[in-house]
Amino acid sequence: TAGDLPYNNRMQPWLPIRIWSRAQDTYRSWRRHDGNLLAASIAYYGAVSFFPLLLVLIASLGFFLRFTGRGHDAQHRLLQTIAHETSPHLARQIEVVMQEAAARAPISGPVGMVILMVASITIFVHFEQAFDRIWDQPRSPSGSMLAAARRVLYHRLRAFVMLLGVGLLILASLLSSIA
Repeated sequence: TAGDLPYNNRMQPWLPIRIWSRAQDTYRSWRRHDGNLLAASIAYYGAVSFFPLLLVLIASLGFFLRFTGRGHDAQHRLLQTIAHETSPHLARQIEVVMQEAAARAPISGPVGMVILMVASITIFVHFEQAFDRIWDQPRSPSGSMLAAARRVLYHRLRAFVMLLGVGLLILASLLSSIA
């Protein structure tokens, strides 16, 4: 019954006051955990991995255009459409670019992939360090050089496995959307 419930005479603060209080707490926490530094490091490695990603994508396109019949057909249809809809000069320029991509794919693809993997692993390591700092996790004790090397290798391996898992999920999503 209503008489059995305890009476709470404390009123909730007005909604804008609660929002302002939350915003202040968030700002203090951001400053305490060096949020600007963490965000900048993640953004830096994200930007660094953009160009290797483009290299890998262009190399993949080059392999597709060079070694598959569908690639040749797609390239031919694309160039015909561009020549018909815009100008033959633009179609010739794009054809030159596609030929360069196909010719340089065996070199730029693996180089881009290696750089992309290193940059991606570094991004995941920085994400982990950022979350450790935000959640006030204790830092690893400093010990010998061998122990530090093991910790770094462990973190890099774990970041690589996470990256591999994300890549497999993206591939599975791509294949399911194709199917």
